[in-house]
Amino acid sequence: MKYLSRTEPLPIAVDLGNHTIKLLQLAERGGKLSVLAATQLPPPAVDSKNPTPPIESVREAMRQGDYRGQSVVAVLPREWVQVKTLRLPVLPEADLKAAIEIESHRLFTTPAEGLSVRFVVAGEVKQGTEPKLETIVLAVEQKRIEDLLERFNQIGLYVAAFDFEPCSIYRGISRFVRRKADETEVNVLVDIGARQSQVVIGRGQEITFVKTIDIGGDKLSECVSRKLNITQAEARSLRRRFGGGGAETDSVGKTVADATRAAMGELAHEVSLCLRYYSVTFRGQRPARVRLLGGEANDRGLRDALATSLVVPVEIYEPLQGIDHELPVTPGQPLCEWGVAFGAAMRCLKSTVSREHVPAFGRRQDDASLVEVVDLTASLQSAQSVAETAGKPREPDHA
Repeated sequence: MKYLSRTEPLPIAVDLGNHTIKLLQLAERGGKLSVLAATQLPPPAVDSKNPTPPIESVREAMRQGDYRGQSVVAVLPREWVQVKTLRLPVLPEADLKAAIEIESHRLFTTPAEGLSVRFVVAGEVKQGTEPKLETIVLAVEQKRIEDLLERFNQIGLYVAAFDFEPCSIYRGISRFVRRKADETEVNVLVDIGARQSQVVIGRGQEITFVKTIDIGGDKLSECVSRKLNITQAEARSLRRRFGGGGAETDSVGKTVADATRAAMGELAHEVSLCLRYYSVTFRGQRPARVRLLGGEANDRGLRDALATSLVVPVEIYEPLQGIDHELPVTPGQPLCEWGVAFGAAMRCLKSTVSREHVPAFGRRQDDASLVEVVDLTASLQSAQSVAETAGKPREPDHA
């Protein structure tokens, strides 16, 4: 029948990044995805007294682009999320929820009354001989959620769902899980952003591990800025010009590479700790490769540093692989910075509804429906010792 193959535009993804705001809308027709519209625009300066991301420019961008509808999926800034990891006894879901509600009063700095708290079970692990549930507890301040929801409403947009960066990142790759063998494959994604980087590890379609690392492009640019006594903006431009790797015959390129080498090595070391922790905690599950995405993933020096430190191959992740699009592509520069927006654009795809609850949001709704647990972050304070003992995993720090 004809109506089965009609084009269905999905809600517009709004990725509220630190240096740019990205809008992306996908359309589905006959089970095939295509990009309906895409916009990348720099955000205005954020008021330090009002940490809510500036979204006023989103409406104007939608008017100028070929966007359809007023429904959006907004990706919440990762800095808003408080996350703790617990290892708890194997309990029924109802009892587990009650235990975590009690624990949340001491887990977070913000009083529990002002938080929306959710949890997700990452998987069953062994602590000695005893089985435990590795459980990630997530909390977001209710006021921030409400303020952002209201600001979208003020510019005439309806928030179909709030999404979190790790879930958006992993959702894009989970679309390739089709065969039985794919369900056991371990996927490692490293999103290198402006202020922070995130390591997202999953098995099949399920996320099982996320670690936020406080090293991103801004820190690398700061290193160059101090070394050459130039502004941060100039340092960022130099890094992009030389790709972070520097040219053997170019003294400025060598200086850029020397200035960023220590920070890149630190990031690579943190990523290697994530892989070691994961291999010890979830035994028998090893990744075949590490995929890089984010606005800084095209830095050649950073890719080289990671490839040197890790025991698995490192490659660039192409989120729009196999998708019809007209986004401008610079030769040799993949669209890896669109990974978050692409995953968020898939948030309400019908084929994903069966494994993801998609809450409907309005101008005012019960807070229980506003925040869904899709963001995971694991504490790695003891990762080094856990990996070295390899068989005596310690309980993650609750603090």
